[in-house]
Amino acid sequence: MRSDVTYQEALFQQNLVWNVSWAGVSEDICGIEALPFTPLHFVRLAAARSPFVCGGREPTETDVGNFLWSVSPLYDPCSRWKKFRHWLRYFQACRKVTRDQFIASIDEYLEEAWQDSPPRPANGGKSKAYYSPVVSLMRALCPEYSMTPETVLRTPYKQLFQLYKPVGAAVGVPLTAPADSAFLRERSRTRN
Repeated sequence: MRSDVTYQEALFQQNLVWNVSWAGVSEDICGIEALPFTPLHFVRLAAARSPFVCGGREPTETDVGNFLWSVSPLYDPCSRWKKFRHWLRYFQACRKVTRDQFIASIDEYLEEAWQDSPPRPANGGKSKAYYSPVVSLMRALCPEYSMTPETVLRTPYKQLFQLYKPVGAAVGVPLTAPADSAFLRERSRTRN
């Protein structure tokens, strides 16, 4: 989000993101259709050591393509036809969009996904995580909303964080966020 945004504009944007997250619509990254970001997307990208969720290096064009494939509604690693259709759309978009524009758009997509993530712990921002951040979501949400682990994996983060807010304090389960916007800002600063 821009730094010169007024309070009213920021409030409007926040409400828009909150409401759209429940509408069941796909999102857009530089003209390429994307599903709302879910824990399943995070787990897949973390397993592939994607710099978009793991950091450590500047994303390459291949990383951009793999990220977009991972969040594509066409994603099916067993279907060559769907993969071909996705890559065709990606390469058509690449003619009009630079790698840096893709990276900035992916950063914005992730920032919106995690805008409601819980704040860092008060003990200086350090917390020990003995399990996946996805497990902390499951531990809090599954019993409270009768969700299955599979449901949590396929639910967009924008919805999960909203569902977590009312039960977080009552349940007392600390939630570890899979990433934070400070990490994203640090990565974007290294590019400039």
